[in-house]
Amino acid sequence: MNNYTINKKTFPLRLYLAVVILLDFHLFYIVKFPSFIERYFGSSNRLWLLGFVGFAFYIIYKGSKFLSTYLGNAFYANYIPLAGMAVAVLIIYTQIVYSAQSLNDTLRLCGQYLWYSQVFIYLYLFRSDGGPRRVLGMINKIAIVWYLILIAQYFVFQSSGSLIFDLKSSFTSEILVRDQGIRLSLKSIGNFMIVNNYYYWYTSYGNNIKQKVWSLLSFLLGVFCLVFVQQTRGYMLVIAISLIIITLFANDTTTKKMRAGIILIVVAVYIGTSGVLNDFFGSFDLGAQYGGSTLARVNATEYYWKAFLANPVFGGVGLAAEQYYFSLVHGPTALCYVDDVGFLGSLATTGMFSMFFFLVPAFRIFNVARKVMRYDRKLGIYIYTIFAYLMFSCGSLIIINQQRFVLFPLLISIVEFLNVEVANDNQTQEIV
Repeated sequence: MNNYTINKKTFPLRLYLAVVILLDFHLFYIVKFPSFIERYFGSSNRLWLLGFVGFAFYIIYKGSKFLSTYLGNAFYANYIPLAGMAVAVLIIYTQIVYSAQSLNDTLRLCGQYLWYSQVFIYLYLFRSDGGPRRVLGMINKIAIVWYLILIAQYFVFQSSGSLIFDLKSSFTSEILVRDQGIRLSLKSIGNFMIVNNYYYWYTSYGNNIKQKVWSLLSFLLGVFCLVFVQQTRGYMLVIAISLIIITLFANDTTTKKMRAGIILIVVAVYIGTSGVLNDFFGSFDLGAQYGGSTLARVNATEYYWKAFLANPVFGGVGLAAEQYYFSLVHGPTALCYVDDVGFLGSLATTGMFSMFFFLVPAFRIFNVARKVMRYDRKLGIYIYTIFAYLMFSCGSLIIINQQRFVLFPLLISIVEFLNVEVANDNQTQEIV
């Protein structure tokens, strides 16, 4: 049973996660951060500062012992300390090879890899709450607030061309406009919650009509922001694939399968007749309006692949700070960005360590999905959807990127929780 009273032992962990998530949304840009907060908890420094706090909680709460006992295996009890050691190796190597940059510069570039400790924090709270619903409910409410702010900003910009709240000072110098509309990110959590809310609605998870209506409303708000505000082609594709997987496979009755077919036919007809598909694929044409973006990615792919081959272990680019090694980081054209080429960019910056940071947890998720699928089809499809989301986004929107990493520990924790719950519900010791 969920316990909604304040628990002195879990309160520091809840507060930590709330700070992590709200800072990722920049407190919705409602107010401008004081300079000292911006300095220490801005988009880059907070990665390693909060990462160290997370590891401190992991040690204080005896995270390895908890994970080994709760999960019934030692996978993440071993993985999290190994991730910390991998970060230490990267830091030492970087300080030796790229001596012009400071330790703080290096920490800023690898701080997200300290966040695997959050897997313990999420699972600790899931156990305390009797499930992830309380934590996910909080996260979804934060996402909805952001959706509403983005929708308000969309209409304000359409009518007057101005920005609201502290978006004025944060984005005035770098406003991105596409199709006469402002482009602002949903953030990693905001994007995934579109998929999560659709799953809750479509599968009637929990058979709660209030939850179903709330999930549908949240989903529709998120889709509006995805299409009209964020306008990121990669996310549209990844989320569309995720929704198709849920629609096609998360069905266990003939009626639901027929409903899935009708939904897909209606969507296919709309896409085929509205020109949306032509516009989407046309945007990748090198001679089209946004061809410059595609060309830059082509050049970046070639440059970063050669960089990885030059140093497969640590990456040919490494964790070099661009203010000191600009040509190395951005290539001979000065237009190459590791963020644009996803996993390949990670290979160029951290070499084979990227495989440890991304592929190892990703394929564990796949392994858990296979096991869960044998006992609970809906939950198995949900986990497969998470795996597909990770794989299809790794081309240019890889989750271990600094801007998106806050989501990864949450996804890992949900999967690990379901792994344990399904094993307990079916009275099997088959825990991956």
